[in-house]
Amino acid sequence: MAQMSTQFILFGVKSEVEPENPASDLGEALLKVFRATKNQSGHRSSAWGRSIEEPKNIVWVIDWTDARCSINPELLKPFLVNEDKPLTAVYATLSPPISSTDTLTKNPVTELFFLPFSTAISEYESRHLHADLIKLRSVMVTQLPQAEGPCFLVNGSTG
Repeated sequence: MAQMSTQFILFGVKSEVEPENPASDLGEALLKVFRATKNQSGHRSSAWGRSIEEPKNIVWVIDWTDARCSINPELLKPFLVNEDKPLTAVYATLSPPISSTDTLTKNPVTELFFLPFSTAISEYESRHLHADLIKLRSVMVTQLPQAEGPCFLVNGSTG
């Protein structure tokens, strides 16, 4: 059975690529790539947005029904600020999957962050790490004042 996977793609675009602006020809062309991907085998859902820290960067998040699915990076080359720089892409298995929530489409700001951990940790260290992550989630979701904390938190694993 295939495992659902979420692909996070980060890429810098040329200043004239403005998918938010209907008058931007390059922006409309990028939106066509996004829309065409929805017809690709394995596509479940997707969303995109600008990075607040660096507005020339776009984050494209795609839920795939199969972890072996991917976009064709060549389709993004005409929009990239640096065509020679490889795209940054991370795959994760999220619980719950992005497609089962409104996390990326209804929130005004969605913070994505990845916490890398060694796969060589012992079983004891792994249990301790998971317990600490559960505590972190609890503190962030239930103990912070509502205006300061997230309204939703998703856990995931890569690899």
